[in-house]
Amino acid sequence: DYQFNNNLVDSVNGNNGTGNDISFVNSTNVRLNGAPSFIEVPSTLANIFTDGVNDQPYKIEMNVKIENTTETDVYLVTKRNSSKGVDWMIFKYGNAIYTRMYSENGKRFQVGCSYSPNVNNFINIVVEYDGSRELSGFNVFVDGVQGTVKSNQGFNGITNLSNSFFIGSQYNKGIGTLNGEIKDLKIYKP
Repeated sequence: DYQFNNNLVDSVNGNNGTGNDISFVNSTNVRLNGAPSFIEVPSTLANIFTDGVNDQPYKIEMNVKIENTTETDVYLVTKRNSSKGVDWMIFKYGNAIYTRMYSENGKRFQVGCSYSPNVNNFINIVVEYDGSRELSGFNVFVDGVQGTVKSNQGFNGITNLSNSFFIGSQYNKGIGTLNGEIKDLKIYKP
């Protein structure tokens, strides 16, 4: 549970992050300034959604203001490394918010929801997965509207590559970085 009260402290699980080129706005929002801004959180049980055999249900909720609306790819939250090993991600692509979960060899679930970009407003993003390995159990909501663009490209269970968890970037190389603010970020697991 990241409230960004002038810090990168996880107030529930103690999975504190470290930031690069970030600042705080109104003591409650973290500001990312595009490349090379990002926040890195080490891989822990709080951001791993498998026990190695079974997928685990989870929910991620965030309020974000995306100011770089003309860029095609903007990575909001990812669990990925620089060799493109990916566990999961939430990102903007065009005028939609997408979320993906990955199995081995790039097999994945993907769900997307269109939205109207506005650099002055925060949007609420909620990602939910019931752990079933069924596409019907994987959803994204943007400001309460459920995503309807869904695809299954051979997904057969979430990977755990022990990748760090990145906020505002796809990994620490400053590629597809967020220019904007995040008000809060919560990860729920049963």
